[in-house]
Amino acid sequence: EGKEAAALQIRLAGGRQSAFRISLDGRTGYRWDNYIVDGQDSFWVFVEVKETYVPNASEDEVLDSLIFETGGHQWRVILRAVFLDAHHLKDTLLACHTVWASGQSYLLDGNVVVAPGCTLTIEQGCTIRAQKGSRLIIYGQLTANGAPNQPILFSSARLDEYGQKAPGQWDGVFIVHPTGPITLRNVTIENAIVGLYATEAQAGNPPGIWMDNVILQRHAGIPLWATHSHIEAYDLVLSEGCSYLMVLDSGGTYRFYHATLVNEDCYCHRQTPSVVLTNKGGRDLTFEMVNSIVWGVREEEWGIQRDSAGQWQAVLDHCLVRNTPDDVQAVDGWTRDPDITAPCDEQLWPDSSSYAIDRGKLLAAPALQQDVLGRWRNDGRPDIGAYEQP
Repeated sequence: EGKEAAALQIRLAGGRQSAFRISLDGRTGYRWDNYIVDGQDSFWVFVEVKETYVPNASEDEVLDSLIFETGGHQWRVILRAVFLDAHHLKDTLLACHTVWASGQSYLLDGNVVVAPGCTLTIEQGCTIRAQKGSRLIIYGQLTANGAPNQPILFSSARLDEYGQKAPGQWDGVFIVHPTGPITLRNVTIENAIVGLYATEAQAGNPPGIWMDNVILQRHAGIPLWATHSHIEAYDLVLSEGCSYLMVLDSGGTYRFYHATLVNEDCYCHRQTPSVVLTNKGGRDLTFEMVNSIVWGVREEEWGIQRDSAGQWQAVLDHCLVRNTPDDVQAVDGWTRDPDITAPCDEQLWPDSSSYAIDRGKLLAAPALQQDVLGRWRNDGRPDIGAYEQP
């Protein structure tokens, strides 16, 4: 802080035996003596775990401290590295019929690809983490079958407190002209740029993305982005998209039952609506949303781009929304605050005074007898949205 230069000692408390190493001015080591820093100047110290360090079987983290000393004063920075026991997939074309086994962890590093005509099956309880710039790309078929008590998680590789909540830590899951159906059941995708991107199926192949109890949250771009696709979703949750929550572009067929879309700008400040519907290119659009919530901080949360050359059918049935756009038909719906309990703490169920309680339409689909958390909808009419009020 003073104007005079200072001589610092910079070292790792663990010395040569530390799991860490320091990088300073392009050199690596564990200790620097008499490192000169000019008055009111600054410098960078980089710390990483040694490539040669092998943790014990019982270790899931390693600790040390970085010590700075000068003029009889000492400062310590605590170092903590968390180990991830996972299958490492770096720029990988997966074998044609791959199974990621129940309870296992997988680390995506670069592009991990399912080829056309091939299948990736993800079993319950799997955790998939991804490095910066990584993505899972599906040209074939994806079956991700989590269970209510053993969901499948897609998230970033960062395990620190900030990284576990920060949007934009990896690229996302991309479904590109798939050659087979896509099934997501009890799946959470979080902290990416795009949570799930989907295009239409490859010509001659059955269309369709089917989702049940899927949560897409904290994305720097768009949690759900589809281009002329076919999606049917039960108990879908989209929350905190820094650009949009959902973009359904260039037509397609989309049906959502008991969805909760909430965008309270908890992680970023946007100038865009939460939902965009288009049938650009004159391509037909069918959009139906039943017993659902669409809410955000903007007065206008819908963006509509309608091309008169294509068919347009857009319906909101028993929905609570911020506003209803002119080109969307509302059936027994309401434009009023759903009173979500604590959106920025990811408590997205209606509070005890919410207008959403018991105002849903009775639906017979077996997948809708429980909410996204497994609570039963058996007390009369269901609540609107993916969550029953506790």
